[in-house]
Order: sequence, then structure tokens, then C-alpha cells
Amino acid sequence: MNRNTRALIALIHELDRNLSCCDSVVAGTHWQLVEDIAARRARAVATLRAVLRWYGECVPTRRARPDRARATVGDLVAADRDLARAYEHARTVADDDAPEARLLAEQFQTMLEDRAELIRQVSPFPASREHRHPRALHA
Repeated sequence: MNRNTRALIALIHELDRNLSCCDSVVAGTHWQLVEDIAARRARAVATLRAVLRWYGECVPTRRARPDRARATVGDLVAADRDLARAYEHARTVADDDAPEARLLAEQFQTMLEDRAELIRQVSPFPASREHRHPRALHA
């Protein structure tokens, strides 16, 4: 198992943890945006598993169950930070000409867009104000 394969396996495990957090948020809210995010992340896991099978590796399914305590949107945003670090590591390790390099870049971009939309929908500040600090709005 090479360094690239280990990075992809670590990314899959981080995606699994992130999916568990999504499942926990959905269980408490049934929020369509989070359901859509979870579906995209599940497809990302399936695609990465296919890449590893192509390399002749096998990744055991380790999808964690949702916690008994309901996760919040804040927990999901924090989990997304961990996921972003895992994507960055996998992208750093992957050779630029590796078949999965473009795939990782596309998945990472989708994850960032999902995270931005999630934050936009829960932000108490209108987008037209460019998310400035509330005190700055009254200065």
C-alpha cells in the first residue's frame, strides 16, 4: 500500500464520519440541503472506493452510526473542516497526473460549495452586507 492509497483510505474514513454527522443532523431536522449533501458525499465515497478497487485495494466499510445525541449544523460545519483537511492531504499526496487528481479536485470543490451554501442558509446576516461583523454595520 503506497502513500497515495493510504491518503485515499483516510479520506474515505473522514467522509464516513462526515456522513454520520449528516445523518444525525437529518434525523433531527429532515433538512433537504443536508440530505442532498449526504447523498453527494455518499457518491464520493462510492467513487473513491471504486478508484481503490481499480488500484487493487479494498477498503472495509466503516460507516459510523449517528450519535445518540443529535448533531447540530455547527457540528457539521466543524466536521467539514476536518473533511477539507483530509481532501487537502489527499490532493497533496496524489500525483498531478494520477487518475484521481481531477476527481479529488472536483469533489473538494463540491464540498466547499456545499459548505458555503450551508453557512449561507444559517447565517443571521444578509449576503448583501458581505457578512461583516454586526458592530461594523452600525459604525
